[in-house]
Amino acid sequence: MTPHQSPTRRRRRSLPSSLAAASRAALDGAAKLPMDLIFEILSRVPVRSLCRFRCVSKVWQALLLDPIFVAAHKSLNAETFIVVSSLPKVPDGDRELRLMDMDGNDVRVIKGIPCSGLVSASMGDLVCVRDGSNDGPCVINPATGKVLVDCPKHGVRSLEAWNFVFGFGRAIPSGTYKVVRFSDDRSCEVFSLGDSTGWRRSECPPADFFFVRSSVVAVKGVMYFLASRNKYADTLLCFDIESEEWTKTIGSPKEVLQQYTRNSWSNTIAELNDTVCMVQLMERVTSYIWVNIWLLQDSHQDTWIKAFTIRISEFTYRYKPLRVTPDGGKLILYSTVFGEGHALQVYDLHTETCTTLRRLDYVTSISLCSLFGQPLSQPRS
Repeated sequence: MTPHQSPTRRRRRSLPSSLAAASRAALDGAAKLPMDLIFEILSRVPVRSLCRFRCVSKVWQALLLDPIFVAAHKSLNAETFIVVSSLPKVPDGDRELRLMDMDGNDVRVIKGIPCSGLVSASMGDLVCVRDGSNDGPCVINPATGKVLVDCPKHGVRSLEAWNFVFGFGRAIPSGTYKVVRFSDDRSCEVFSLGDSTGWRRSECPPADFFFVRSSVVAVKGVMYFLASRNKYADTLLCFDIESEEWTKTIGSPKEVLQQYTRNSWSNTIAELNDTVCMVQLMERVTSYIWVNIWLLQDSHQDTWIKAFTIRISEFTYRYKPLRVTPDGGKLILYSTVFGEGHALQVYDLHTETCTTLRRLDYVTSISLCSLFGQPLSQPRS
């Protein structure tokens, strides 16, 4: 194949017969463009443009709604958005779930949902949020703002199982979304979307740990729970979402144990460009502190690499990397600083300077989501 020869020109994509017939009728007497070529062009068009293109003709509308096209568009396009959950700005006001683009501009604001925080901590086209009782989360389609599933409440709980840590992710290869609920008594339950069974008891992790913190991330079909062995040592508990089995434990970077961290309880994990990362806040040095961002390079060998070391304010108490830009030169992040509040920022890795994209109010949690070809309404205040 020559450099300018597209593989789609060599192998024509087969369209549904009804759609092909409709396209021939619509294009009869007009300048004809092969429907498979239109398919290939539109499959690379951004989501927002596709929403407008549905009005071009009935043929285009049928094409854009066809499952074959939707699947092809998903494989080629994924717009990344920032999801922010926040508390009411006034007493008895509505909680908000705010969808923003990567520049911090509002795309959609969802109000009136029982959201005290996000369970989602990794990419996906659905998000999971906790309600105020920290008991039964619900799953929301951020593109439409609709609640898809309201997970059953736990009901009567023992004193040992009062607090829960939730995880949310998609299994591979089935693609099934699952919610995992981990309690203080080390019991584990799983809820599968589309399954009427409800919560199902799963085995407990075999590892020895002190407690599981509310720092959970799902990456490539595996859910990672950050657990503490003691004040100075962390471990990752690995849960295979497809098989619903605990596979192994992963230790913290060895350097983390040897350096002057505040304590291991200040460490968190996140998903950064499809990789598990650990965020380590160092002890104060004069008027600032350092944050180390470690990437899990090999989960089988417990190999970590230190990707970034960034100087931040000594009053920083929350710091979460969100995304490295495609050119690799900037890091989009969220931070909370005493006296300054919450902010969405961009750190330039070349100049080592940080720019604030937007100030945020009353934030409880922040994450990312990917929307594939789904219509987005205009922002609502």
